[in-house]
Amino acid sequence: MKPGICISVLVGATNKVLIVVLAGWLITAAVGCGGEITPALTDQQKAVKILTEGNPWGGPGKVEVLSLPEGVDPSGLSGLTFVFSGSGDPQWAPTGITANGADDFLTTDDGASWRWATPAGTNLITLEGASVLEFTSVDVQDAKFTFSFERSTVNARTRGLDGTYRLALSK
Repeated sequence: MKPGICISVLVGATNKVLIVVLAGWLITAAVGCGGEITPALTDQQKAVKILTEGNPWGGPGKVEVLSLPEGVDPSGLSGLTFVFSGSGDPQWAPTGITANGADDFLTTDDGASWRWATPAGTNLITLEGASVLEFTSVDVQDAKFTFSFERSTVNARTRGLDGTYRLALSK
């Protein structure tokens, strides 16, 4: 065989080996050394993950009252806590919610649930089995859950508490 032909065959074989090695490395890096490729979470899934892994939210020293109806004493909200539950990995879908510590303002029944009100957004939560119908202007951060709600008269004793509230709860 002529020297020029030998070099061409050698270079061709080397390129094929290099391509196979490079492809194997890329697949291993993408899979994470043998694990499965995990799809990116949607904004809703990220928010569910934060809310459910941050439980409980609020409680003494962890409730910031941003706005409330005129004449309402904010101290009645200082003990408010939420516990959110979700389906967990990999779906991260909302399921249950429990509210405690501020019964004149916001309560939940056994089996109360929550869900996103829109297919893709994270700024509106619909509640079922709760004394309020929804949380609006929702903002979920790693250490803070900010939201608004409209409180309507539950009984004559608490009529003076009606109105719009905006709170920020920390972990």
